[in-house]
Amino acid sequence: MELELVSLGRFGKTHGLKGHLHARIESYFLPRIKKFDCVFVNEKGKFIPFFVEELNLDESGSAFLKLEEINTREAAQKFVTKEFSIEQKNLKKTKAGNDFSQLAGYE
Repeated sequence: MELELVSLGRFGKTHGLKGHLHARIESYFLPRIKKFDCVFVNEKGKFIPFFVEELNLDESGSAFLKLEEINTREAAQKFVTKEFSIEQKNLKKTKAGNDFSQLAGYE
């Protein structure tokens, strides 16, 4: 069974020395996000899962997170500017005709 993934946002700068990252989440998804414990990062055409150890998200879409097994600033640096996705099931459903997720990121 293939996972249904949705591109949620992009990683920003590292923070501190223990592998924390800043991230930006598309504002369209903010009211629809349920709790999620895993993000997927596209590595050479394959989506690799990374479990979320810590997540702090504010209403503006700014997030601060720590991924499991990413424990140094150097390891976190590899994620900077990369897009990340979550499973579709971690988003609340929209009413028919109101799903503009394919347009996220366009201005």
